[in-house]
Amino acid sequence: MRSCPIGVYPDEWHVVELARKQASLTHNASHGQVSSATIALACHYFLYGLGPKKDLVHYLNNHSYTAGLFDNDDDLWPLGQRVSSEAFPCVKSAISAVVRNDSMAECLKECIDYTGDVDSIAAMAMGIASCAELVNDLPKNLYNGLENGEYGLSYLRELDQKLLKHVKS
Repeated sequence: MRSCPIGVYPDEWHVVELARKQASLTHNASHGQVSSATIALACHYFLYGLGPKKDLVHYLNNHSYTAGLFDNDDDLWPLGQRVSSEAFPCVKSAISAVVRNDSMAECLKECIDYTGDVDSIAAMAMGIASCAELVNDLPKNLYNGLENGEYGLSYLRELDQKLLKHVKS
C-alpha cells in the first residue's frame, strides 16, 4: 500500500530496490517484496507513459522481478471473487480493477465488490489509478470531513505535487 510513491523514480532498478527495502520493514518475505515492487512498477509504468492501460499486465509479466505474478497477459482477477489478505491476490485484484475501469469511482466499486481485504485492495488500486489518470469522478462526500491537521489533506496534496514535479520535469 505504501509503494505507489516509489514509482516516481525514473529508473526501474531504483523502483524495485526501494520497494523491496520498504516492504522488508513490515512484509519481509519474497511475496511481500515482489508485491511491493509490482505496485511501485505499475505506478512507474503510468507516470512515465510506458504504455496503455491494457498492456500493464504484459509489462509486469515481462519485468525480470515481477514476472510470474500473472499467469499470462489476460490473467485478471475474476470480477466479484473474494480476495484473501495474502499479498499476491490483493495485488492482482488491485491491478485488475485499474486495468478494467476508466474512472476512479468504477475502480473503487470493483475493489469493494471483490469482498475480503477490500481496504488494502482499494488503497493499492486507487494509488495506481491516480497515476494512470483515470477520470476522478469520486463523490465529493468521500472528501468532505477529511482531517486537515499538520499531516492532513492539504499536506498530502502538497506532497503529491512535489513528487509529481520530479516526474514531469
